[in-house]
Amino acid sequence: MDKIEKEFVEGLRGLYTPDHADVLAEIARLTWAIYRDSNKAMEFMTRPHALLDGNVPAILAFESTAKARIVLAVVKAADSGIAV
Repeated sequence: MDKIEKEFVEGLRGLYTPDHADVLAEIARLTWAIYRDSNKAMEFMTRPHALLDGNVPAILAFESTAKARIVLAVVKAADSGIAV
């Protein structure tokens, strides 16, 4: 984990439970790995998504650890090549 990523995760842990912060950080890591462009990653995370019943991934992820895990599953599906 590089310095910026470590600071990001520590900042999240200050706002959320450690488990929730870790899931949020994993969402951020995977989204960046998939898109490699902050604008494209932001577009994915901020538009309503059919697999999330029309919810916005970023908003849903911040609501609870359980909802963040659902968003992570959608991001992992995108990473594995499933059309999302």
